[in-house]
Amino acid sequence: EISINAVTPDWIQVSQEGVKISVLGSGFSNGSKINLTGSTPIETTFVSQTELTFILPKFDVPAKLTFDLLPPNSSPVHCDAEISIVEVGQSGYIVNFQPTEATETPEVNI
Repeated sequence: EISINAVTPDWIQVSQEGVKISVLGSGFSNGSKINLTGSTPIETTFVSQTELTFILPKFDVPAKLTFDLLPPNSSPVHCDAEISIVEVGQSGYIVNFQPTEATETPEVNI
């Protein structure tokens, strides 16, 4: 049985080219393809039964991508993990920032 456990890296920056993505799981076979949401299938490199790699195409806008694994002799397998395409300066990980209430500004006499 084919399963997908993780995708790494799970984020890249907008306009980044040639990024190798690793798909980790089990039951992989040579000849599998990746079908990103809204794109044509992408060839993978078979590393082992637990790892496939592929080159992510360049994206010019931020997005959250999902994909299906297309094994050569089996039904598509959906991956729940997302790959985030983020603006330069972001990281895919957002710190939960909560602004505090403003306090009185001390009076300044000049």
